Amino acid sequence: MDEMKTILTVNGKQYSVQAPPGWVLGPADIEQAKQNILSGNIKTMNPATCLDVMQGTAHDITLTATGGVPNYTYRLLLDGTQIATAGPTANTSNIFNYTFNQAVGAHTLSGEITDSCATPQTSSDQCATFNILAATGSISCTTTPSGASVTLDGTLQPGVVTPVTLTGVPVGDHTVTFTLADYNACPVPVSVTAGSIATASCALTPVIAIVSIEPSTQTAISGTTFYIDVTIDPLGIAIAGYQFNLAFNSSVVTILSVTEGNLLKQGGALTYFSKGTINNIAGTLINTFCAIIGKNSVSTKGTAVRIILNANNAGSSNITLSNVKISTPAGLAVPNIVNNGTVNVLCSALGITMDIV
Repeated sequence: MDEMKTILTVNGKQYSVQAPPGWVLGPADIEQAKQNILSGNIKTMNPATCLDVMQGTAHDITLTATGGVPNYTYRLLLDGTQIATAGPTANTSNIFNYTFNQAVGAHTLSGEITDSCATPQTSSDQCATFNILAATGSISCTTTPSGASVTLDGTLQPGVVTPVTLTGVPVGDHTVTFTLADYNACPVPVSVTAGSIATASCALTPVIAIVSIEPSTQTAISGTTFYIDVTIDPLGIAIAGYQFNLAFNSSVVTILSVTEGNLLKQGGALTYFSKGTINNIAGTLINTFCAIIGKNSVSTKGTAVRIILNANNAGSSNITLSNVKISTPAGLAVPNIVNNGTVNVLCSALGITMDIV
C-alpha cells in the first residue's frame, strides 16, 4: 500500500485519503479520516445520476463539497482517466459542462474532490455503469393533407402516418418520403444532429391524370378515312368514369363513328357508354361519357374512345378536348391535363389517263 495514500470504504462508498509529500499515513491518521467521514466533516460529491448520454452531446456534471477545508480541487474522470479539472477554488461546488465524444458503450464516470487540509482529503463518487449511446436525433414529419405514410431512407415505417415524430434516427443525412393515395410521392432531404429535432414537411400535390389525342399529329389524304384515339393515363389513381367534349374543323374533317375503347373494361368490368352527340356542321362532339357499372376501377392507361373521321378537304384541323372530367369510384374529381392534337389533310394525288380511239 502507498504510505502516502490509502482507500477507505465507509458505508458503501470509497474515499481516498492522501498525506502531504513526505508524510506517512499511520493507523491513527486513517482512523481519524474515517471518523471525519462518519461525522460529515469531509467533502462529498453530490451523487451523480447515472443517465445514459448520447455520443457528441454536452451534459452538466456537478461535484459538491461538504465539510473539509477550502480551497477545493475538482476532477472528472472517465474510466479512470481525468477528462476535466477545476480549482483550487473556495467554491463548494463545481459544474463541468462536458461533451462526451468517447466510444459508444459502457464506461465508468467518476468525480473527485480534494481539499486543502494539512493532510489533504479526497472524496470520490462514481457511476459504475455509464452508457454512451450512438448519436441520434429526431425528425418531425408533417404533410398537407395529413395521413401520409412515411418512408425513411427507403424503409417504410410500419403503422406510421403524418403528423409524427421519428425518434432514434442516426445522426447524418437522410431522405424522408411521404406517400398518400392520389398524391405524388414527396421526397424530403433532412439532416439530423445529435439530440435535436429536424423537420421534414411537404405540401403534397395531387396526381394529375393525362388525357391525350393520339397520335398527336397526323396527315391524311382527302377522300380517305383515319382514326384518332382519346387516351387516359390515370397515373395510378383508381378511376371509374370520364366525360369530354371535342371540337374539330368541319370544313376539313368530319366524324363518321365513335366507339368505346378498352380503358374502363380492363379487368373485365361492365360499363355504360354514350358516344355523345356528333354535329358535323358545327364541328363538335358533345357529352361523350362512360362509367363502370359496380365497384370496379382501373388505374392504368388505356384508350377511352376511338373516333373514325373522314378527310374531306385539304387543310388543317385542330382536335381540341374540353369539359374533360375524370372521376374516382367515390365520384371525386381527378385533376387532369389535356394534350390536344392536329390533323393535316392533303389533296389526293392528281392522275391522268388518255385514250385514243
